Amino acid sequence: MASKINVTLGLDVSAFQKGLAQATAKLDAFSKRAQNLGSTLSQNVTLPLVGLGAAAVKSFADFSKLENSLAAVMGSSEGAKQEMIALRKVAENPGLALPEVVKASARLQSVGISADEARRTITEFGNAVARSSGGADVLDGVVLALTQISAAGKVTQEDLNQIKERLPEFGRVMKEEFGTTTAEGIRALGVSSEEFIQRATKALGGLERANGGLANSFDNFKDNVQGSLAQLGGVIAEAFDLEGILTKLGEAVQNAANWFSDLNPQIQKGIVYFAAFAAAIGPALFIVGKLAGAIPIIVHGFTIPRKWAWELIETDEALFHRRVGNVSRFNPPCEETSDWEDLDGDWRDDLDETRER
Repeated sequence: MASKINVTLGLDVSAFQKGLAQATAKLDAFSKRAQNLGSTLSQNVTLPLVGLGAAAVKSFADFSKLENSLAAVMGSSEGAKQEMIALRKVAENPGLALPEVVKASARLQSVGISADEARRTITEFGNAVARSSGGADVLDGVVLALTQISAAGKVTQEDLNQIKERLPEFGRVMKEEFGTTTAEGIRALGVSSEEFIQRATKALGGLERANGGLANSFDNFKDNVQGSLAQLGGVIAEAFDLEGILTKLGEAVQNAANWFSDLNPQIQKGIVYFAAFAAAIGPALFIVGKLAGAIPIIVHGFTIPRKWAWELIETDEALFHRRVGNVSRFNPPCEETSDWEDLDGDWRDDLDETRER
């Protein structure tokens, strides 16, 4: 018959426990330092770099759009790149910004005006706009009138009025250059639309240059920053092939949409319901958590009036006992005193029963 042997070992594990506690504390401290370092790097390094990269790519996309608009009218992407460099110089003049300058150049070239002539026209008419404290919308209206004159092949009074309304000095400049301020007078002189634009541009060149001041310095600074960001964004886009990635991503989204459209309507409805349920879980749990947190406050709110009620009852009880005692102290024993004492006993019994409930 086998017998069991119980063996009890007395081991001193205090050193092991102490070492384990120290290792745990060091590991916890390292974890906290790593979390703090990661949070600091994320806020001070990662996020700014991601923001800079996003801004650079956005600026590159905007500049590419401007450059493509020039390439469309010039017929050459290389020529558009060179023209962008020249237009950046034009945009440094007061009252001009690069997007408006590029847009104006593309519109003027679209009606047959050469790139060089368009640059001179934008520069001189832009200076007149700046002298009148006008902005991009004023320049846009002037360029629109000039393109209409060039496209129509003649000067109309309507187009002249558009220019004179925006440039108060233009009427005086016209009078000095052509001796007339009306479209009829211009046509009587036999001046073509092309000649009118060239001579008007040259005449405006005689005006004193507008003083841009601090506002113009800020505009130039903004254009320079955007140009630098665009160069950085171009490098990023090429290094990561962003165009290819976005193209594939767009195709994947389109394929997913096509797949969903081909599903059975009941399956589509089920997917939509499930997505709605999944989207509602988070807010629902948040509300439940808020309500659960409010329960102790509500219970505590009911407890306080109950406590006040018991204090009031106990105060009345003390006063009642004091009155009974006074009756017993100053009056000899009699039937009335006995009734008071019986009432006192009944009061205590009822109060104890109420507390137990």
